[in-house]
Amino acid sequence: MVAVPNSMTAIGILGREALVSCLITAMRMPRGHPHGLALARIARQHCYQTVVIFLAGEWSASNTKGLLLDGAPPIVCPEGDVAGLTNETRRALRSASADHP
Repeated sequence: MVAVPNSMTAIGILGREALVSCLITAMRMPRGHPHGLALARIARQHCYQTVVIFLAGEWSASNTKGLLLDGAPPIVCPEGDVAGLTNETRRALRSASADHP
């Protein structure tokens, strides 16, 4: 697990890592940095099976219906819901492992 402060740092890591199995990102990033959807698309370009979890914050599940990501649909988890985030991450990784042994 690697935690980074913004999407530009994450993009740098994506370029160096062979496989990122799960990306947990916020939609909004600091000014001048690609937003979470752009980061998710870049992660999927590096590894098609990367599970993407968006921290919802001001977004709701209905706002994510139009998100265009190749591969599995993104998962939305409310910001601050650590238990929910943990459960969704485990579920998504189990599902991804079962789909791509």
